[in-house]
Amino acid sequence: MKEKASLAVQLAAVERDKRGLAEEVAGLRSEKDALETTLFDIQHRLAQVDARKEQLESQSQALLLAKEALQVELGSVRKQTEAEVNRLEREKQLQAQKFSQMEEEAQVALRSRQAAHEEDVAHLQREKEALRRELEAEREELLRRLTREREELLAHHEAEKEELNEELTALQQERDESLLRAENEKQQALSLKES
Repeated sequence: MKEKASLAVQLAAVERDKRGLAEEVAGLRSEKDALETTLFDIQHRLAQVDARKEQLESQSQALLLAKEALQVELGSVRKQTEAEVNRLEREKQLQAQKFSQMEEEAQVALRSRQAAHEEDVAHLQREKEALRRELEAEREELLRRLTREREELLAHHEAEKEELNEELTALQQERDESLLRAENEKQQALSLKES
């Protein structure tokens, strides 16, 4: 009878141990499922990070090509500006030559009339002075206009150049920040995977 009681006690202990082990196994299985889910999430995030990295690298290449295109455009603008400045300089020289020729023609006309009456000479002197003042005023106005156009053209060129440089700097900064964020996300994902 005592042996039966002892066996019953031992059987009950074995049952308790069995239930405890079953609960422990269930807990381990649940923990395993959670770990597998976490691992899947980490692998999914790593795949997203790699895809983002490839996208950013593609954008970086596009930015590089855009930079080269902007540099080509800037060179074209610079050449156009130089050509326009040269054109204005040539026009300025032609106007100066025209003024000189007109003044010379006025002198020839004056000399051809010097043999005429003194009254005619005085009249021609007045005409000459009026013409000289008019031509001088036209010349000064032309010089002012050409100088103003040249300065405006140069200022416009510098403004376009500054704008292109600012756009390029902003694009490069955005690319660098995106690459840094992608790298940080990848490091965080790797840290989660290792932990």
